[in-house]
Amino acid sequence: MVDDYGILPDLHTDTSSAIGGTPGAVAFLGAVHWERHRIPPKQLSNLRYLSIGILHISSTMELFVQGMDLWEPVVLTVLSIAGMLIGIGLQLRAFLYNGLTFLAVVVLTIVWKVG
Repeated sequence: MVDDYGILPDLHTDTSSAIGGTPGAVAFLGAVHWERHRIPPKQLSNLRYLSIGILHISSTMELFVQGMDLWEPVVLTVLSIAGMLIGIGLQLRAFLYNGLTFLAVVVLTIVWKVG
């Protein structure tokens, strides 16, 4: 973006994909939770899967796009385990299944990158 006056922030295309995907996914999940009484149960479950999937995918893409540092797999592992624990605590299968899936993706990515 061209800014001759130095007012606008410098937005690059190589910024973190997690920064772009996480707030949208969390806002979408909040909106789904807010309107959960008006949404049919099957559609509610699908929307939860979608929002949690976007959250995990945007975070996991960092491993493939920018490479792997030491802290990124740790953060992704913590997010996956936190999602699983929230799923167990709130009895929401969408959180549990997505957390387990992306925990497996993180572990396989670590093994693939190290090997």
